[in-house]
Amino acid sequence: MDIKGLLGIPIENPPATSRMDTSTIHPTLPTTATSPTGAQGLSRVWQVGAILQLLVTQVEGKNVSLALQQLGADLPLLLTTTNLPLTAGQQIVARVTGGLQNPSLQLVQLNQSPQDILSQTLRLQLPQQQALSPMLANINWAARQLPMQQTGLSSPLPPQVMELANRLVESLPNSQQLRDPNQLFKAMHLSGQFLEHSLMNRLTGQPHFNPEQDVRAQLLRLAQALRLQVGLPPGPGRPATQPGHATTPPLATATAPQAVASPETNKATISTSTTTASTTVPSAESRQTAQSEAARHASLSTLTDTKLMPDELLKQVDGVLARMQSQQLQSLQAEQQGRHMWMMELPVKHENGIDLFDLRLQRDGHNGQPREQEQSWSMTLAFDLEGLGPIRVKVSLTGEAITANFWTELPDTRRLFHEHIEHLRHRLNHSGLEVNELSCKCGIPPEPGPLRDSRLLDERA
Repeated sequence: MDIKGLLGIPIENPPATSRMDTSTIHPTLPTTATSPTGAQGLSRVWQVGAILQLLVTQVEGKNVSLALQQLGADLPLLLTTTNLPLTAGQQIVARVTGGLQNPSLQLVQLNQSPQDILSQTLRLQLPQQQALSPMLANINWAARQLPMQQTGLSSPLPPQVMELANRLVESLPNSQQLRDPNQLFKAMHLSGQFLEHSLMNRLTGQPHFNPEQDVRAQLLRLAQALRLQVGLPPGPGRPATQPGHATTPPLATATAPQAVASPETNKATISTSTTTASTTVPSAESRQTAQSEAARHASLSTLTDTKLMPDELLKQVDGVLARMQSQQLQSLQAEQQGRHMWMMELPVKHENGIDLFDLRLQRDGHNGQPREQEQSWSMTLAFDLEGLGPIRVKVSLTGEAITANFWTELPDTRRLFHEHIEHLRHRLNHSGLEVNELSCKCGIPPEPGPLRDSRLLDERA
């Protein structure tokens, strides 16, 4: 069975990109009086947000001449005065931050490797992330307050916040829907890890799923509404003067439309040596205890001061957005090591709340694997359902041969699995798969190994 295209996105490594520096220059642009042709061409390319390629043609003290390479070497130069250490012949890249009336450029830093960029961004994101379950419990609670506002009763949250929360809950699949492979495929794509890919498909006229239904897109809209409510700017993150709140900085342009590795619930597991530290691919058991309890309890319902509710919910939403970005970055990190891995958390609604299914899909082996050799895939799944307790599943697929192992913490759950395991074997055989092994054990499965050479910390005495 070939599941290489399961998620509908290419597996190739994304192109290397660079992180924006804070160095800003204010050039003097050519005018129509000095060069009508150059000015007309400049007006076409000088758009705020555009990336320009520049060549340093002359340096005399603080006076620097720059050629705009998009317009050709024979067109007028941009003149600027700067203290930056530039040399003649140097090529630089800059983003336009000011229009033709007040021109300014922000330099792009090109001396960092993609690995350095990923590690630096992960260092910023990992401490800010929060688990999904507490936030989902509060969003579900907020959605259930909407009828109060519709009937004219006093509501604890602003109407727009409750409406966005209700829209998010309504968009989540239920367990019955996920029995349909097409619905499961859709839920994976709309989990938040493929938002950029969905937006790109919409721009190219090849929409697969509506990105407005994406979980992360809806959380971004909710975060914006909450920021306006608490008096913060609409952009991502929080001012540094508010301690204790999560801050979500803009994601580096290295972010690709791929899903990915997920850190531990409230912190990243970091194993340190004398010089380096590495993130550990999340272990399901490290998440389940904290999340299962939080999922059944909405912290907003315990606040006596309703004025604090928007800020508390915004703190959680910001933390979850940082978590999703960290997952994407860790997927890119795995890609650079020759591993292809997608990780996501799928919220599934039911009558009493929202359950969370932690899913990881990985292609085993390396990029150098011969094409004629059968590809091997593995999937791990973790969830905690009321009455069953924490359950972890690992499935391996090589060609048409499948192996599935279940781990439970409750003996009664293990007995329940054993009662139905032969039925599962029959269903798998009926699907055309050769079952190598099916087992169910009590206990906790071994944790997966860490990403190789994932340097997040450099400690120097």
